[in-house]
Amino acid sequence: MRHSRGFTLIELMIVVAIIGILAAIAIPAYQDYTCRAKLTEAVEAAKPVKSAVTTYYALNREMPASSWQGFTRDVDSTYVASVIWAADQIAVTIFGSRVGCGLDDGDEAVVLSPLTTLIRVDWRCRPGSDLSDQYLPASCQNG
Repeated sequence: MRHSRGFTLIELMIVVAIIGILAAIAIPAYQDYTCRAKLTEAVEAAKPVKSAVTTYYALNREMPASSWQGFTRDVDSTYVASVIWAADQIAVTIFGSRVGCGLDDGDEAVVLSPLTTLIRVDWRCRPGSDLSDQYLPASCQNG
C-alpha cells in the first residue's frame, strides 16, 4: 500500500477559498478603519480653533466674526489642508487624494458647529461634502 504525503488538490482549493472569504471581509473593514483614523486627524486639527472660539465666546458672550484673525489655521499635516472659522462653523478641509474615503483635495471633511448656552459652548460634529457618516471618527459621532 502506497502512503502519499502532502495535501490533495481539494484540500488546497478549500484553503484558498477560505483565505479569499476572509480577505473579502477583512479588506473593506480595514479600509474603513484607516479612513476613520485619517479623519480623526481632521477633528484633532480643529481643537485649537474650537478652543479659541470657545474662549472668545466666554469673554464676549458672542461668536467671533467669520473674518477675524486667529480663528483660521493652516495645518502642517499629511491629511489636513486647513481649518477655517467661517459662517459660525469650523470647516476642516483635507487632502482627499491622501485620505481616500471618496473625497477630493480641498473637500470639507468635517464641519464643527457651536451650540451655545448662557454659560458654555458645545460642539456638534457632522460630515462635510460627500463624506459618509460611517467614516466619522468615534469622537465625532454625536449628532
